[in-house]
Amino acid sequence: MAKEGFIGANRLKEKFRAYHQRATNNIERALYKGGLQVESDAKLLVIVDTGHLRASIATRLISTQSKTVVEIGTNLEYAAIIEFGSSPHFPPVDALEPWVKRVILNGVEAYEGEAKDVAYAVAKNISKWGTQARPFLQPAYDMNIDHIKVDVKEAIKESKSELKKK
Repeated sequence: MAKEGFIGANRLKEKFRAYHQRATNNIERALYKGGLQVESDAKLLVIVDTGHLRASIATRLISTQSKTVVEIGTNLEYAAIIEFGSSPHFPPVDALEPWVKRVILNGVEAYEGEAKDVAYAVAKNISKWGTQARPFLQPAYDMNIDHIKVDVKEAIKESKSELKKK
């Protein structure tokens, strides 16, 4: 009698282990799918100059024994300045010159050194006012979080129904 109870406990334990694995896989799939949607929307929302920032936005799934995290972001240092803006500071004029040539002067300088003069004026303005935030990641997250929650709940329900089938 004791042996039969032990065998039943082992089967139940194995069934729960299998359920946990299925549920984990289903939830990870739902989270990753949501992360890809946030990434896609962030790429639509981000301001574009050269396209480097938009191209750098990526999603990755990080899963450990204790938790699963989906990261959506970029490795470019200036992304945070775009997302959150900056307080007043004096940026290097040389770093602004290529942007001035592309965006303000459209590649045409009226006189030698105009780009440097305009870049200095831009730097001076930033030193007084900082830069305005142009969020793209947070709004993309906000647009999708409710749908992601629904998808995760569905993944859990799907896992429960798979458990009942076996």
